[in-house]
Amino acid sequence: MPVAMSSRLTVVLLALMLGIQPVTSDLYLPTLPILTQEFGASMAQIHMTLGALLLAFGVSQRFVPSGPQAFLPLSGRHGSIVWYNSFEEIQRLSKLPYPALKEELIAAFPVCLGHINQIVGTASFPLKRQHAQHYIKPGVALIGDAAHTINPLAGQGVNIGLLDAAALAEVILEAHANGLNIADVKVLKRYEAMRRTENLKIMTVMDAFYLAFSNNILPLKIVRNLGLSMAERLLPIKNLVMRAAMGLDGPLPKLAMPKKDLSH
Repeated sequence: MPVAMSSRLTVVLLALMLGIQPVTSDLYLPTLPILTQEFGASMAQIHMTLGALLLAFGVSQRFVPSGPQAFLPLSGRHGSIVWYNSFEEIQRLSKLPYPALKEELIAAFPVCLGHINQIVGTASFPLKRQHAQHYIKPGVALIGDAAHTINPLAGQGVNIGLLDAAALAEVILEAHANGLNIADVKVLKRYEAMRRTENLKIMTVMDAFYLAFSNNILPLKIVRNLGLSMAERLLPIKNLVMRAAMGLDGPLPKLAMPKKDLSH
């Protein structure tokens, strides 16, 4: 007769299934040649990297009705627990003494995280979409979270912040090489022109994804599922989205371009 698996074993098996997904399905196959070219890596290295990435996601992050829950390992025996929830619930949790909060965490998070011995600190903040009207003033340039805050989906906030840094470095280096004042607004405006519109595009796309996946309205669910099914089958669109998410397409700063493109 069938033997029921423990919840811990179930989590491990699901994580392993996620880890071998690039090898056992065609989800990433269309993009593998692109990845090998752009990163100068072998096919085996790409398989291993994607497998490790998905395995980490499978073990350390999950989605529940209130929002994502994540466990981020830190040095030693410490870790950071991220808990998305409603404003009212976060307010309630924030007022609890640490022993009571620890019991809430134990009840809400999967047992595979292990025993929570002690809470050493907490913080909470609202997730807001913000975008600076202007990125530059004389002698000042905003990059990363100082210029924009974005819904934390797929790590795009980090990606566009790094592209900001690469664009600003390019502008400053070229201005310095040409004997121009790097603090001049005319110089810095080139950085703003390179990045503000591109960042707005990514922020708008992330907002659309959040709207599509954060509610259970039946018509929206149907459209969402149809769209995902079509995207899975239309390889050119799929490749385009993958390249954009990896920062391989669009008007990239020189420091963000693949090495083979820098020689042109």
